[in-house]
Amino acid sequence: MIINESKIDDFKKNNPLFKESLFFDIETTGLNPKNSKIVMIGVMYLENNSFNLKQLFSEENSEKQVIYEFLALLKKKKYIITYNGNSFDLKFIKHRSKYHNLQLSLENKCLIDLYSIFRKNNNRFNTKNLKLKTMEEFLGINRNDNISGKDFIRLYNSYLLKPKIEYLELMWLHNYEDVVNLPELFSNYDYLDNINVSYKQYMIDIFFNDNSIRLNKNRLFIDASTYNINKYDSLVNDFNYKLNWSKKNGEMVFEILTKAGKLSDGRIINYINLSDVFDNQLYFNNIYNIPQNLLPLSVDKEPLKKEILKFISLLFEYKKIP
Repeated sequence: MIINESKIDDFKKNNPLFKESLFFDIETTGLNPKNSKIVMIGVMYLENNSFNLKQLFSEENSEKQVIYEFLALLKKKKYIITYNGNSFDLKFIKHRSKYHNLQLSLENKCLIDLYSIFRKNNNRFNTKNLKLKTMEEFLGINRNDNISGKDFIRLYNSYLLKPKIEYLELMWLHNYEDVVNLPELFSNYDYLDNINVSYKQYMIDIFFNDNSIRLNKNRLFIDASTYNINKYDSLVNDFNYKLNWSKKNGEMVFEILTKAGKLSDGRIINYINLSDVFDNQLYFNNIYNIPQNLLPLSVDKEPLKKEILKFISLLFEYKKIP
């Protein structure tokens, strides 16, 4: 195994989540882990206020060493950030770990797959596809590497036949940019509708799209998505709201039972009485001249998105989500 280490100081590190995050990307000899191997794993994490990037390169017979070193780094971090890692990288590593009698444990890990997040909110992006290089270009992220995955495999095979440093440097660069651009991709949530909440020991973003919220009589239904967390699911069946949160799939479905009234101008308003949900006395200003403990959620069947997201934030803030 060859390890290439780099220090990166030239981009933002002020997201508190990054302190407990591991960014990574793998390179392989093919798409099927049954007959393909891991060639390289690039792993990046904050250390002494700098991003440390380790590139673990497998020479012909050192795949087990590469995976072993990666698993040791993985244990130390809570958030695992990838691009398409849930569908590909982690599944590939799991299979190859089993082949080498190693154990990949993701217990209590929060898996942040940026590709999955962008895919669920693809209406926000005017791009031909959601491939990594396409999204980097759309978001204005520069890349010096211009080889493809197939090019990488050809370079690796050439390196095995004749280990020239030029081949290795091209492979380093390709993997380097796959990994080093992940924090910047993560920081481009401005294109998405999301709220940030604290949940137990995690900081998570909850994402909504244009069709997330719908009103059926006095019931509001909200579909949302978030990161995948390897913990038990949350099921809430309160009198005023329901939640089905499948944590491993990162899917949430809220149902809020509202009350209806008529405003002075004749419009119908749907609201929730915060006193019926929270032990704390909560009051918020509103423009509808209704009591401040009543949170308006729709007017004339038109959902008030900002207020709905405020209610969901309050559920997390006051620990109403198990």
